[in-house]
This record gives sequence, structure tokens and C-alpha cells, in this order.
Amino acid sequence: MDLEANMIITYQNGRTVEGIIVSEDHGTMRIAVIGSDDVVELVNLSGHWISEDSQPVEIQSSWDRSPRKEMVSETDCICPKETAARLIRLLLSGSDEDELGAVHSVLPWQVGISYAHVV
Repeated sequence: MDLEANMIITYQNGRTVEGIIVSEDHGTMRIAVIGSDDVVELVNLSGHWISEDSQPVEIQSSWDRSPRKEMVSETDCICPKETAARLIRLLLSGSDEDELGAVHSVLPWQVGISYAHVV
């Protein structure tokens, strides 16, 4: 079975281990350490995680390490007029592309069409 770490534990001496959260309940977390048969138990005391040997540790979850996705801007959503006209034509016809057959050329006056009310 191929496991992906969802937790990194960093000890005071700089040693890090990766693991999978097995359980978390009432301020206690058990983590299966990857590459080991051991399960590490951490206790949360006043907002600080403490190892079994009473040493403070830092924990980092994979969701904390994930790169933040950039916000989508309005310009990211703008398509060429020809594409917009084609999509509007598909929407208004109630058909899908397969039913329309070959792609029809877009006339210049069609590109400038704006619809105030779309149902």
C-alpha cells in the first residue's frame, strides 16, 4: 500500500519524520510514522504539541504545505468574441455541438450581439 504523508513532525533537535494521522481525540494525536512500525503519540498542552518523551514538537499538516492557488481574475475568464458567440448560439439553440454538426462561421454582426435576458 502506497501511503502519502499528511503530517510532518519536527523535533527540537531538527529531526523530522513524516506520518499519517491515525487518530485525534481530546488533545491527543496518534501518528503512524512512515518507514517505521512505531506510532507516535502527541499531546496538546496549552496549544503546544508535546511528544511522548515530554519534548515540544512542531507539527505541519500537508494542507498547510500546499501552495496557495492564485485567485481567478475577470481577465482569466474572458474568451475571444468568436468563442463567446459560438457558446451563446449553443446555449440559445438548446443543442449540443454534436447536433449542430460542422462549425458555422461567425458573422461580424453576430459577435456584437448582447443579450439582456437569458433564461
